[in-house]
Amino acid sequence: MSVDDRARAVLYGAAMKKLLCALVACVGLSGAALAADGELVGRIAVVNGDLIVVAGQPVRFFGIDALEIEQTCSNSLVDNYPCGRFAASRLSMMTIRADVRCQLKDGLMAVEIDPEIPIGVCYLRDIDLGEWMVRSGFAMALRSQSPDYIVFEDAAREEEIGIWAGAFIPPWDWRASQR
Repeated sequence: MSVDDRARAVLYGAAMKKLLCALVACVGLSGAALAADGELVGRIAVVNGDLIVVAGQPVRFFGIDALEIEQTCSNSLVDNYPCGRFAASRLSMMTIRADVRCQLKDGLMAVEIDPEIPIGVCYLRDIDLGEWMVRSGFAMALRSQSPDYIVFEDAAREEEIGIWAGAFIPPWDWRASQR
């Protein structure tokens, strides 16, 4: 990795932390609530395809890994389209002006990415948003964490939906290349 690539990775990490802090401050004032049973409920801000802020608390989706916001993909129509931004945008459109409910996984944190962020299963009405992201081809099953979403990833891949319609770098490999 070149010096420029390392500098970009450091700046990207710092920018994401600033964005997350701003979203936490903004969403924290939205009237969302933390229920006694570890459930967060309220309007959300989308940070990327698998990270949201609800009730002032960042939450990473359980069992999935979405493309990073700066990641690009290619397909038969477009080279290097901003698939990470597209995934986050689709999640934003899905949840706009709606309350989301996140059931936090007790004691489970996003150790591989940010150990301070809890992990949860988040729902829009009765729709598991992690499942929706994987089914829609905007995220991959995080097999090291759970087998729950593998069947949905396999279906999206077979039907060439979303990222499966072209070429992309798995998000964990992309993050490793940015370090």
